[in-house]
Amino acid sequence: MLVLEHEELVFNYSNKKVCERKELFEEFLDKEKNYDGNIVVKFKDEICEIYEKIDTKEALNKLTVWPSFRVRLETSKEELQKNLKEIDEFLLGKYKELSKSKYCLIRLMNLEEDYLITDVYIRGTM
Repeated sequence: MLVLEHEELVFNYSNKKVCERKELFEEFLDKEKNYDGNIVVKFKDEICEIYEKIDTKEALNKLTVWPSFRVRLETSKEELQKNLKEIDEFLLGKYKELSKSKYCLIRLMNLEEDYLITDVYIRGTM
């Protein structure tokens, strides 16, 4: 069961990259690097935008998602795409002005054990 909460995402970032969705984990995310709380991935169609907080002193850009809903997921990298589709199906028809883009704030990522905790933010109104 999905639990939705109204919550604003405000994320200061210093670096932005763009990649194809299928390349996200293979090319752009290093298995050895700790991204916990320092990365937001925006999923839209087949493209991903990766917002990364490398150095807090250089985090001059601001990403804000509001009004938005937040859902917390504990998943694997393979299941993440399936989970995002399930969120779409759950929200379909329940909310108006729902964005097709999803912003995932990575709370914990262990790619060796294939485990992610992410907060998914979807811009939309009731």
